Amino acid sequence: MTKQEFLNGKVFTVPNYYGKGDSTFYYAKNENGDLGYISKQIRNSKTGKVIMDDFEAGVDKIGPNTVSTFTIIMGQTIKQRFKFEDFTLFEE
Repeated sequence: MTKQEFLNGKVFTVPNYYGKGDSTFYYAKNENGDLGYISKQIRNSKTGKVIMDDFEAGVDKIGPNTVSTFTIIMGQTIKQRFKFEDFTLFEE
């Protein structure tokens, strides 16, 4: 996946995607113009259709080759960095 595809909100999978029924993700921009968030799509294991869309992580930096994310779990901030090249475009 390219940075531009990510910024355009294209749906993608992460390494270890195992197929129909696994979750997919996309980047969504905040309405106020700030950095957005990554949304998780939970899919039906038989049809592969999205059955729920939920917040996965906030985005705090987008670089030329990576995106830095954060989430808060039980009061602890967890930060991760991902390479765009490790995401795979998802095709319905």
